Amino acid sequence: MAMRVFWMVALAGSLACSSSAKTTADGSDAATGMDAASDAGATAPASPVGEALTWVLRALNGYVPTQAEITAELTADFLQQVPASDVGALLVQLSQARPWTLKELVGTPTPSALVAVLSRADGQYWRLALVVDPAGHIGGAQIQQAPDLDPALATWEEVVAAVGALAPRANLLAATVDATGCTPLHALAMDENLALGSAFKLWVLAAVAADVAAGRHAWDEMVPIQDALKSLPSGTLQEQPAGTVLPLRAFADHMISISDNTAADHLLFLTGRASVEAMLATSGHHDPTVNQPFLSTRELFNLKLMVSSAEQQAYLDASIDDKRKLLAQYDAAYDPRTYTGAPWLAPKAIDRLEWFATPGDLCGVMRTLRDAGAQPATAPVLDVLALNPGLPDAVKAFSYIGFKGGSEPGVMNLTWLLRRSTDSPWLFFTVAWNDPLHALDEDRATYVAGAGRALLGRTQP
Repeated sequence: MAMRVFWMVALAGSLACSSSAKTTADGSDAATGMDAASDAGATAPASPVGEALTWVLRALNGYVPTQAEITAELTADFLQQVPASDVGALLVQLSQARPWTLKELVGTPTPSALVAVLSRADGQYWRLALVVDPAGHIGGAQIQQAPDLDPALATWEEVVAAVGALAPRANLLAATVDATGCTPLHALAMDENLALGSAFKLWVLAAVAADVAAGRHAWDEMVPIQDALKSLPSGTLQEQPAGTVLPLRAFADHMISISDNTAADHLLFLTGRASVEAMLATSGHHDPTVNQPFLSTRELFNLKLMVSSAEQQAYLDASIDDKRKLLAQYDAAYDPRTYTGAPWLAPKAIDRLEWFATPGDLCGVMRTLRDAGAQPATAPVLDVLALNPGLPDAVKAFSYIGFKGGSEPGVMNLTWLLRRSTDSPWLFFTVAWNDPLHALDEDRATYVAGAGRALLGRTQP
């Protein structure tokens, strides 16, 4: 439920070349002897932007620039957006993955701009884009994961193997989506029914769209925030005063773009729990009963963080009808916003207390949303899904990216509805991992998922 926004953008403005850098001609740090450039044959160009690249590489490889040096390296516009202290902290953070190696330059650099391909100690590939002004000060810098460039993840066989290696339970599905359904292209454990985290919000969005199509609700309908429906983050709407009124569309935008849990709970109860449960069947879920009662995030937080062990077990052992009664009792007695226990770092009953689906179930609900997007009244669902692409698309492989993911300790799901820039068919891609005993390596999982999505972006069905 605390879904992370998977944008791996590290620098957002600029960095520059000053005499204080004390960099020798071969890219090493004169003070420390640290190799700042490359051991793989690529070298920084002899140009202002090449000097900037050398400076950034030195910092990535352990050289800690002073605040004054950072200020000298950055344009004034950059410093207005990102303080020098933040840049320094970020460079130190990134340097923990050293050594960083310059592998190659993408295309032909100009004196003022380049894109470099780097690798770090764990083998991940990253893109670093730099732009400098006429004085050699960096006017733009961006660093992102670049799994599409990783030779170890260049085939579907390698991606599928990497997905399966990350957790005891994992699945993957790449498929085409059309009027006849979802046609698999590549798959791993297609029948594996896994916990989803916040990807459950796709069914809430689909149920809301069905209500709009039927005239029961409207995108511009004003909906008040209720204190009884406030949940824990992720999200921000829980911070709004009760009674604050927002259009229904704003709740949908928050629910998908930043995985706002309070927004999701308001929409769940606006459309009705029964409507969302019915949408499971409508969209082709293989077994809707595994998500009955369809939990709100507040209810799940209560079950995982607030109730006693005996109360939790009573819920797990109860029938569906009795579970509904217990949820009402627990909601009257507990508010997860008052939780003061230990940080939630380890998996908690993820095989029994969660939302569940197979890859085919997720493809079904994305297909339902795609179909809704083709109708005038519900066309906004595709705009909502596209608010957060999940991962950057540096090479512009896709003309449309719809995304929702989810995570909690031991759970991670990343799900996309896509169209390539080179052709028109709709595509689907999902990857998921469950580990009931250990937290997941979410950085590696994101990287591997990015490699798979990149393959789908350049592979013809």
